[in-house]
Amino acid sequence: MFIASKNHILIPGADGREAVRIPRGFVGSIPDWVGGTAYFKALVQCGKITLPEDGGKAPLVPVPKPSKEKRGASQKGKKKDSPAPAPGREEAPPKDSAGEEAPPKAPAGEPGESGVETGGGI
Repeated sequence: MFIASKNHILIPGADGREAVRIPRGFVGSIPDWVGGTAYFKALVQCGKITLPEDGGKAPLVPVPKPSKEKRGASQKGKKKDSPAPAPGREEAPPKDSAGEEAPPKAPAGEPGESGVETGGGI
């Protein structure tokens, strides 16, 4: 029986005297009695072992790697599909209702926020 294993697996025999050790990444043949065990069937069902439909007879075909596209001079430094900027790092300053740039606001709790300084004198 031809299989491909994703995990390291030890499948015990029905009598407990022999076992089949299948290393992670194994692709090859195993004894036919292993396919009849309930443990093997459960491993196939959960996807830890796969059974190629062709039984391993088809030749392996290399998968081409996706090529990296080089960025042109006009795109240098720019990312494709970049996410929205982080809060507080907007690209353009906010505008008021008239369409003009709004003056920056002082952070909350800072002096000068209300225009009146409070003194803590005794």
